[in-house]
Amino acid sequence: MKNQLKEKLNLDEKTREVIYCVLVVVVIVLVAFGDRIVLRFIKSSPNPNDRVFGGETKEPYSISFLEQLTLDEVLEKLERQETFLLLSSKDDCYTCEKYLPILEVGIEGINTPAYYIDRDLYDEGSEAWNEFISLDDRIVQNFMYTPYLMYFKEGKFEAELVGKKDQDFLEQFFENNGI
Repeated sequence: MKNQLKEKLNLDEKTREVIYCVLVVVVIVLVAFGDRIVLRFIKSSPNPNDRVFGGETKEPYSISFLEQLTLDEVLEKLERQETFLLLSSKDDCYTCEKYLPILEVGIEGINTPAYYIDRDLYDEGSEAWNEFISLDDRIVQNFMYTPYLMYFKEGKFEAELVGKKDQDFLEQFFENNGI
């Protein structure tokens, strides 16, 4: 088989070696950087799940039951020593989308105002970002995750929920923190 291929291609030894070296380099590059190439492709889609699984691209979800704040507005509320809940969310966060109905039911029975910020609107390292995350070490560690529910009492960071939680867990969180 090998000899038949050599005869059909009619390549000299030097050309075959060059082709072999090029193929080896291509394989090495794909092994080394293949995950980055695939991630770039997936992240370029408005909804990565749709790009990968062939679904319809959809509009970003809205959080109609919470008022949206900017980080500057949040910092102003903290300066005024207000008490409130703050949800950090992103448009492309599938877990956030599934968590919103649970949160909407959970906050119906509380008297604490609740707001949200869209994390996609802020660049990591911006002045407002740095000022906000420097409020507490827990925020530094968890602000990158969504959904991220924070409780501020009289302008101070009190408690947090990282990730999607069920209704019972959310109610227990409210009860434990006197919300």
